[in-house]
Amino acid sequence: MNKILTSLIAAGSLTLFAAAANADGETWCKVGDPNDTYVNKRYPANGRVTGSLTNGSDIWVDPNETKTDNKGRRWAAVFRNDKSGNYDYVLARFTYNCCTGQGRSCIPIQLDN
Repeated sequence: MNKILTSLIAAGSLTLFAAAANADGETWCKVGDPNDTYVNKRYPANGRVTGSLTNGSDIWVDPNETKTDNKGRRWAAVFRNDKSGNYDYVLARFTYNCCTGQGRSCIPIQLDN
């Protein structure tokens, strides 16, 4: 019984946390490389490969941290899944269906301009 109650409290807390994060606004995109089945994540922008994302993966990004490398390529800052607040970077041209908004609103944006 205690395990069930603990699970319900944890699930409710996660729902409240997700709602609070959404209320502050967020930006999300999908990634895809038309020439491959995945997109590399790098740190720093155009740095060493830190992992990869399967085409079609959803990512949370920080548009204010988008960087341009010395070759003029734009790099989108992707939040890491470790809740550290740190970023990895993907080529912005591999992002699509990017939206920013609060609640259920979605304002389309483009990271690679």
